[in-house]
Amino acid sequence: MSSDVRAVPPDYSGSLLLVRAMSEAEAETEARRFALTEEDDYENSDGERVTWTFVDVLDVRLVSTRLRDGSEVYSWLMNEDVFSRVRSAF
Repeated sequence: MSSDVRAVPPDYSGSLLLVRAMSEAEAETEARRFALTEEDDYENSDGERVTWTFVDVLDVRLVSTRLRDGSEVYSWLMNEDVFSRVRSAF
């Protein structure tokens, strides 16, 4: 029996989120909470299953400007090899 389903390595998306918090620990907790609400699973226009799954908070930084919680200020896509290298840097 054969299958037309291809084993495709996952791609990763990175996002920088802004959260209001009183400490780095609270900021990380809020970032995780928000990221988990963004998880999704759907079928794309090619009939392929797409799954967005939160993996990790890689870094927390202080920003002294007033911005909304959860505002995305930068994002990018990367393959699994790049993601592993970026993740290990933090």
